[in-house]
Amino acid sequence: EEVRIERWKGKGEYRIEELPNEYIVYEFQKMEKLDDDEHGFPQYKIKETAYHVPKELVLKVWEVIKKQPIGKRVKGVTVQENTMELLGITRFNRDDGKGTFDKDKFYGTRTTSYRRYYLHPLHILKHEGAINFYRKGLVERIKDDWDTQTTISNWGLSLQA
Repeated sequence: EEVRIERWKGKGEYRIEELPNEYIVYEFQKMEKLDDDEHGFPQYKIKETAYHVPKELVLKVWEVIKKQPIGKRVKGVTVQENTMELLGITRFNRDDGKGTFDKDKFYGTRTTSYRRYYLHPLHILKHEGAINFYRKGLVERIKDDWDTQTTISNWGLSLQA
């Protein structure tokens, strides 16, 4: 199944493809404007990037979001911190002796960890109708339950990569 999700920031869009054990999130970015076509419509050079997102990871993010009441908007940083805690990932914690989550460290990895552990799972859950994801980084659960058809036991996937 494929769906296009309109982006609200930047110039591009997403397409999501569901496979048995993973989703593939295709991101299309308008890189530069080219000459208009013969009908006067603008043309763009497009960059396509594919991200593989294990269903197991999406279910973990859902597990975090599911703890929030339906209809309550929560800050994205809350979802990020709780997801990292659930996954046992501590590399985004402060080195202050307390080990609290450092959102700046997490955002500093926007091209890798931020997209892998947060942004793409949220786009998938939005596509599945489980959440709303707002411009100001707020996440709202809109379904009581969401589950994928695929069982995730015995996948042997590592989410630490």
